[in-house]
Amino acid sequence: MSAFRIRLARADDAEAFHRVEEDAASLLHEEPSLAGTVIPPTASRSDHARVIAKGRSLAALHGEAIIGFAAIGVVGRELHLHELSVARAHQR
Repeated sequence: MSAFRIRLARADDAEAFHRVEEDAASLLHEEPSLAGTVIPPTASRSDHARVIAKGRSLAALHGEAIIGFAAIGVVGRELHLHELSVARAHQR
């Protein structure tokens, strides 16, 4: 059995989502080939909370720790993967 699992995000996951996104985005700031490129800011805790409240986010967990998330948006009648972030320690 895998130590990883996916579940629907909960309201109290917003802070963890923000930390995961900040951690993953730090790779962009460290990448030499992106020097001089404007990297947009990460979403705030309240931004994540709004998406979670719509029931459009999934949390990836290792044990009980959130290590990643997926956020879905609606474009017309289609679902769109708006964001996918994974903590650096769990990226391959």
